[in-house]
Amino acid sequence: LSRDYYSIYVVNTDTDEFIEYASNADYQELQVEQSGIDFFEECRRNIMRLVYLEDMELALSIWDKEQLMAELKKEKTVSLTYRIVMEKNPVYINCKIIQMEEADGNYLVIGISNVDSQIRREKELNIAREKANRDALTGVKSKHAYNETIELVNDKIARRENEPFALAVCDVNGLKTINDTLGHAAGDKLILDATRTICEVFRHSPVFRIGGDEFVAILRGHDYQYRKKLAEVMADKNEKSRHSAGVMIACGIADWNESDECVERVFERADAKMYNNKSALKNEMKA
Repeated sequence: LSRDYYSIYVVNTDTDEFIEYASNADYQELQVEQSGIDFFEECRRNIMRLVYLEDMELALSIWDKEQLMAELKKEKTVSLTYRIVMEKNPVYINCKIIQMEEADGNYLVIGISNVDSQIRREKELNIAREKANRDALTGVKSKHAYNETIELVNDKIARRENEPFALAVCDVNGLKTINDTLGHAAGDKLILDATRTICEVFRHSPVFRIGGDEFVAILRGHDYQYRKKLAEVMADKNEKSRHSAGVMIACGIADWNESDECVERVFERADAKMYNNKSALKNEMKA
């Protein structure tokens, strides 16, 4: 155990006496008491001296004896991660606490380990994952996130555990013309305007940008229940835009049926409806 932990403490909870075992050389630099008669009071002093300011309240809350013992009644193990300051740098440590009943009394065994590299690596991965799942221009979910989501839904469909949903496929009218005549900055503004409209209409649903001017919203719950009304809302917005030279968004909505073995079948129907709507919008503009 000493190879895995900075330090291991054994605390007698009947007397609060404690003793430390296997103290790591780095941990010794903190000059923490290796034994004493009041573990929790010693913890409070060390927290005020060593714990990173932003994590101090968290550390103080867990190293309160009454609260810790209550947590250990509910869970066999209590685990807590916070930062201490080592050589002027915040370092993540993890404290794992278990309770033991022995013939001569009740004890806590506490292992303190350095998890700084692990935590920072996980944060870097989360940042990279969030970046991959977020469309850089619009801020909505990306095509990568859409593909991951569809995999999960297809898995639920295969296991017959899926709940009803619909797909709304949206396409921004006139993007190529804007890009060719006014430039890509104007095209980007058109996409951003369209994104705001789509997110406003399908405000209870995740929205994904899966192409330059193509978006998909997965409708469940509220938006699924009112999907026909939301299609009307989008049509009303297009009618207002037609008279004000605003953004026009073709939209097609299709429901998942139990006969659909995958999401792609739903997408095909929604995409076909979207193209029908796109043609209708073009004809209206010419009229």
